[in-house]
Amino acid sequence: MGEAGPHLKAVPDAGGPEIPAAEAAEAETTPFGRYGLIAVGIALVCAIGWGVTAQRASQLAAGLAAAEASLAASTARVEALEGHLGQVQERTGTLVEEMGALMGQMGSLAAELEALGLLVEAGPERPQPAEPGERRP
Repeated sequence: MGEAGPHLKAVPDAGGPEIPAAEAAEAETTPFGRYGLIAVGIALVCAIGWGVTAQRASQLAAGLAAAEASLAASTARVEALEGHLGQVQERTGTLVEEMGALMGQMGSLAAELEALGLLVEAGPERPQPAEPGERRP
């Protein structure tokens, strides 16, 4: 009796396919059994999805940073234009005041011209210019 121990052989189920002993032993020792490849596939898909999501997030962050920089530059330009607008409004107010003063001067000059025109129309009754050394009452 030279047998060292019993030899195990996989026996097929009634009506099922015959499973080789090595494959049956591997299926029993694998933590996930037959679903191991499916689990690995799911893990790979999740990792790829995570990587794609992270890449897209970094692209969006870069776009957001560029938009914020553009907004800051535009805001600075608007503030500069508002300051310039204030200066223009102040200068316009000054010009309006000067124009009012000039209009007043033009009104008094127009009155003087009208008076001179009336004197010219009066004819010989107008006063003659004084000669040098002559005094007029």
